[in-house]
Amino acid sequence: MQTARRALFVHGGPGFTCEIERRWFGESLSMAWWDQPKHTAGAGPWFVAVTQALAAVVEQMAATTGRPVSIVAHSYGALLAREVADSLPGQLRELVLLGPGISLCDQLLRVGRHLLGQRPAGAESTQLSAAIAAASAHPSADAVLALAGAITSLAEWRRAYFSADSVSVYQRYLEVLPEGPVADSPTFAAGVGEHLASPPDDRASRFQGPVRVLVGRDDVSLDALAVVQFWQRVFPQAGVEFVSAGHMIQFELPPELWMPASD
Repeated sequence: MQTARRALFVHGGPGFTCEIERRWFGESLSMAWWDQPKHTAGAGPWFVAVTQALAAVVEQMAATTGRPVSIVAHSYGALLAREVADSLPGQLRELVLLGPGISLCDQLLRVGRHLLGQRPAGAESTQLSAAIAAASAHPSADAVLALAGAITSLAEWRRAYFSADSVSVYQRYLEVLPEGPVADSPTFAAGVGEHLASPPDDRASRFQGPVRVLVGRDDVSLDALAVVQFWQRVFPQAGVEFVSAGHMIQFELPPELWMPASD
C-alpha cells in the first residue's frame, strides 16, 4: 500500500478486498486501496482485529504525510470507518460514506427479493425463496449465510448492485473482475456472525469533521430512509446526497463526485 496517498478506501464486506478498484482505477487516483485482514480461527473477535488494523493504517498514513487522513468507505466498510473515527478523531480529515449499510441481513434480504422478482419460476427461484423466508423468520448466522449463498449462486446476482441504466459500466465491471474470489469466505462468515450478535448502535461519534453520505437512488440493497437517519444520528454534521447510481457508487459515478476534497 502506498501510504503517501491522501485518502484511504475501505471496502465493504466483511472480508472483501479492493482488487476490482485497483484494476478499475489503476494509478489514476490519490487513493490507498486497503484490503481487510482475514479472520484467523481462535484469534478472537474479527471486528476488533480489523478495526485495530485499520486504525494502524490511518496512524501510519497520518505520520507519513504529516496530515489527517480522509477515508472513503463503501457499504459495510462504513461501519469500520465509524469505529476508527471514534478512536482516532484527530487523525481523520473527512469521511465519505458510499452506500453505507447498517444491517447485513436486511441488505441481503432486499437483494434477494429484488432478484426473485426478476426471475422466472424454477429450482433456483425456489431455493432463493426458501432462503429469504428462513432468514426473515430467524436471522441467525446460518440462515443469513445460506441466503448469501443462494444469492451468489445466481449467474446475474452482481447486476442487482448496479442501476438499471449502467449497462456499459456493468459490462466493464465484469471485464475487470479477477478470476479468483474478491472476498474471503471464512472472514465473511465470521464477520456476519459477529455483526448479527452485536448490531451497530447509533451513538454519536467523537469525530466532528466533515462527513458526506452518498446513497444511490437505485440501490435496491438499502432502506434509504433508515440508512440516512442512522448515519445522521452518528454524524449529526453529515451532508446527505442522493445520487444517480445503484450500490456500486465508486464505479457508477465519476471519482470527482465522491473523492474527498483536496487539501
